[in-house]
Amino acid sequence: MRLLYVTVVASLVLMILIGGYLYTPAGLKAAVIPPATENVGQVRGVVKRGDALFDIFRNYKKDIEKFLQAKKG
Repeated sequence: MRLLYVTVVASLVLMILIGGYLYTPAGLKAAVIPPATENVGQVRGVVKRGDALFDIFRNYKKDIEKFLQAKKG
């Protein structure tokens, strides 16, 4: 009977310790997956008066939709 009591108490202590680790910020950080973002790339050059963002992306063959999605995220 005493062995059963010790086994039950030890099991409860282990469950509390494991559960405490899982619900601490350290345990939760391991489970959080950061959102994936794509690298739009760099464009170097001179922006002239009257240049539109669409024209710049078209001249450098970049996708403006990816840029706008990355900007939202």
